[in-house]
Amino acid sequence: MDKNKDLSRSEILFIYDAKDCNPNGDPLDENRPRIDPETDTNLVTDVRLKRTVRDYVHNYVFGPNQDKPEFSDKRIFIIEDTDEESGARLNVAKRAEKLGFKNAQDFLKCWDVRLFGGTLAIERKKSKGKKGEGSEEEDDSPLSSLTGPVQFHMGRSLNPVSVNALQGTSVFSSTGKEAMGSMRMEYQVFYSLIAFWGVVNPTTAIRQGIPLNGADIDLLMEALWEGTLNLTTRSKIGQMPRLLLKVNYKPEYSRFFLGELERGLKMVPTNGASPESIRSIDDYALDISSLLNRLSACEEKIESIDIRQDSEFKILPDFKPLGINKLFAGF
Repeated sequence: MDKNKDLSRSEILFIYDAKDCNPNGDPLDENRPRIDPETDTNLVTDVRLKRTVRDYVHNYVFGPNQDKPEFSDKRIFIIEDTDEESGARLNVAKRAEKLGFKNAQDFLKCWDVRLFGGTLAIERKKSKGKKGEGSEEEDDSPLSSLTGPVQFHMGRSLNPVSVNALQGTSVFSSTGKEAMGSMRMEYQVFYSLIAFWGVVNPTTAIRQGIPLNGADIDLLMEALWEGTLNLTTRSKIGQMPRLLLKVNYKPEYSRFFLGELERGLKMVPTNGASPESIRSIDDYALDISSLLNRLSACEEKIESIDIRQDSEFKILPDFKPLGINKLFAGF
């Protein structure tokens, strides 16, 4: 992809699976995986996906020196940070103060703000005005917010999932007085194929003066895939990226998008499996015929389609024979 070309509107479909892990725990429900009680599908918030992206870029791309002044355009703003003296976790305002941010433009030095937006926590200050002696006026640095040009809808599994409750023990007691270690509970999904749909809207960036460019979006696509691969904490390991699709529309169709790219995707069980018994990618193929039909119907509006697919992930039918193979380019 040409990183210097002008951005046009695009849509993203990202599919990954989670096996024997907790893709997104609910802190108000004992950190159980989020489940739609009517359909038993697994829910994952856009905040969780953005956390994956931010952590990957922070840890593996920008590196530990990003808060230094010479790295002013390569920063992640929303990241866990602590006060160097007290060790206390910083809030948004303290994080901005630590980085020396004084106005909205300073926040745009942060890659995640340019993509996802956010609340710009800058305290209003008073200064001497010109209207009369002793009068005061507000300065040019208000508390405000930016709507990010990149947004993702809530992720949802394409299959009904079952939650496994695991009880374990700790070598440490809960109060320090018991002879035995404390008990703990943890919750996992057996298998969940999760689909996220997102939109890249350059018009939003232009309207708000956000300097979004092709390199920013290329890094987002890298971070979706590689960030999911690098979810290696105890509760998150077991997640694998399977399919990443980016539909790029022609500039003259800047207001058009299909929407809900995950709609109509179906898991077709193999080897006699039922939807409820699926436990790995070996147990099904993904039917994408509905999506390909929708893309074919608006072919004249599409500039190109970028795709990355795990070699072991089975889809039906294949992309290329559908008559839109000329649109496809690899990441």
